[in-house]
Amino acid sequence: MYLRGDLHHSNRDSCKTYKSVLNIFHAVEHKGHNYVPWRKVTGWKCIRCGRCCREYIVSVSYSEALMLSLKYNAPIVKMSNKYYLMPRVDGRCPFLTYIGPIAYCKIYYERPTVCRLYPFYVSKKPTYGRANEAEFEYHNETFYVYIDSLCLGVNKAKNIKDVAEFYVYLWSRYTKVS
Repeated sequence: MYLRGDLHHSNRDSCKTYKSVLNIFHAVEHKGHNYVPWRKVTGWKCIRCGRCCREYIVSVSYSEALMLSLKYNAPIVKMSNKYYLMPRVDGRCPFLTYIGPIAYCKIYYERPTVCRLYPFYVSKKPTYGRANEAEFEYHNETFYVYIDSLCLGVNKAKNIKDVAEFYVYLWSRYTKVS
């Protein structure tokens, strides 16, 4: 879906739009994460730099795509059966703004799940290896918690156990795992 339309139209304007969408995606797609087990860092604190909103494409669920598109007229792209928030031409999230050097999300209280969870990656299986260092027990269940070491807020605090627990809780809530 692109602007509530399909990218696979046959007319010339749609083909140009499709190519420009692909160019933007290729410019910012897969810039890479470096997920490490939560036990390898001392903590995390968001420093409001906005890097995550400039460097990565935001994947959204179908319901998030629908809400963002209808409520904010946000451009949503469907590629390979996944939905993405279309970044600006410079690669930034359309909801990222700055007041001085401080990054703000214009839709902070309605931001997509992936934005709420970053820089943490939580799963029920050891996705990025080193299972013993990533393992986290929460309500008698085992989770595997990783953090993107490329986030500038990593090691800016000494609270890793507390924030890891909070992100397991969030992930559990959003994925309905309890």
